[in-house]
Amino acid sequence: MTPTTTSVSSPADEAAASAELLGREQFAGSVLMILGLMHLTQAVAAFSSPDVYSGTDYAYAYNLDAWGWGLLVLGVVTFGIGVGLLFGQEWARILGILVAMFSALVNFMMVPQAPAWALLSIGLDVAVVWAVAAVIAQDRPRTGSET
Repeated sequence: MTPTTTSVSSPADEAAASAELLGREQFAGSVLMILGLMHLTQAVAAFSSPDVYSGTDYAYAYNLDAWGWGLLVLGVVTFGIGVGLLFGQEWARILGILVAMFSALVNFMMVPQAPAWALLSIGLDVAVVWAVAAVIAQDRPRTGSET
């Protein structure tokens, strides 16, 4: 009879894994809060000067007031979900992924007007999606067939 190998983790391993998950969630929450503030500054720029986003001939033409209000709402929602992640709220995980994906789409539409800003924001959005997805994947209950 051969001995079976069981993966029993020590309390130290479980603590390290828990700390890693918390770190990823805190990272994602902090980045979402920064992205929310970035969207709010974009909204202020759209409201303050009509020439800010109109200098480029672009296929996706949009009303600047509507764009400003949309960015304002996106900024507040993104910031709020980031706060939810910092406080470890379960609902903020899925919403964090969804809002980061939507934010990446919004920033893609802004590439002609502000390429560096938009590409930086898209990179941060992708980092948030990765971090939150990793937390969800590692935090879900394991079934007996995954040993």
